[in-house]
Amino acid sequence: IGAYLRPENTRGHEIFLKIAKEAAKQGRFTCAGISRHQLASVGAIPENLEVVGPVADPQTWLYSLDIFVSTVPGDGQVPDALEAMAAGAVCMLSNVPAHDRLHQQHAAVLFDHRSVESFTTTLNDLRNDAALRDMVLGNSRYMIERFFNIEAHKKNIIELYRTSL
Repeated sequence: IGAYLRPENTRGHEIFLKIAKEAAKQGRFTCAGISRHQLASVGAIPENLEVVGPVADPQTWLYSLDIFVSTVPGDGQVPDALEAMAAGAVCMLSNVPAHDRLHQQHAAVLFDHRSVESFTTTLNDLRNDAALRDMVLGNSRYMIERFFNIEAHKKNIIELYRTSL
């Protein structure tokens, strides 16, 4: 169970620390992207949390995850979730408007980032329901392949320029 914590945006890091501490029995927790020292400035690091630190290739680290977690309390981190989807991780995302599209497409599951109980319930739902897990993984692969590939991006940029003129 891992989160990519960006050093330039510390919002939500304390929530991930709380979840890792209070839901320690739910699995092995890990985070990358931020140094142990930077994370310690946000809060106490639980013993069960592996802090990988900055990584040169986040995609390689994402491939090591079964579950990707975003605990941001505001605008969301959609690019991080898309990268995790491309790596084959199931995405558990904070229930914020930026994550709605992924949830509406059944490509991610949402949880109330203010509640460790919501996190553990959602995680257990994923663990106990193979059909749910398979649906989320299948839909996330479809979204990445269909809407977030380089050809779709080029088409969107061209259309943006065309309508801006």
